[in-house]
Amino acid sequence: MRVSLRNKQSRVAFSMFPLSQRSRHWLLVACIVLILFSSTSVAGRLCDQTFDSLTTLLLTELAGFTPSKADLYFVAEKGLHIAIYCTFAMLLWNVLTYKAHKYWVVLISGTALGGLSELLQRFFPLRDPRITDVFLNITGTAIGIALTIATLRLKRFSIATRCGRH
Repeated sequence: MRVSLRNKQSRVAFSMFPLSQRSRHWLLVACIVLILFSSTSVAGRLCDQTFDSLTTLLLTELAGFTPSKADLYFVAEKGLHIAIYCTFAMLLWNVLTYKAHKYWVVLISGTALGGLSELLQRFFPLRDPRITDVFLNITGTAIGIALTIATLRLKRFSIATRCGRH
């Protein structure tokens, strides 16, 4: 997405990600593929193995503080939902070039992708689709939208300050 600040002599434009539009499209596609892949049994096993390895490594380093593995797993799993959909929202926002109803387009897209991801889990053994995960996906999408808007406003304010306008 490009935001511009106009004054009489110059026009300053920037985007949230300093990448070409084509690169932003590919990042968005990669994020969607990652989300859909995460619905598979293979991804579930990889995540479980990675989690077990990391918690074993990290918990041996923490003397005296040992939260239960189940609690850590819950926080990690749900945090991953929010992080990946936050990333999806930020990427989609910056790929869309129009401004009308962008918030709703991104939010509905995150909702649809989250629902599809959970629906796909029904077709894979050892996967557990949950409606609460769809709500976490929506929450992650909304956080991504809010972070994107805040970042763009801060950049716009920073440019306006440098140009002598407040």
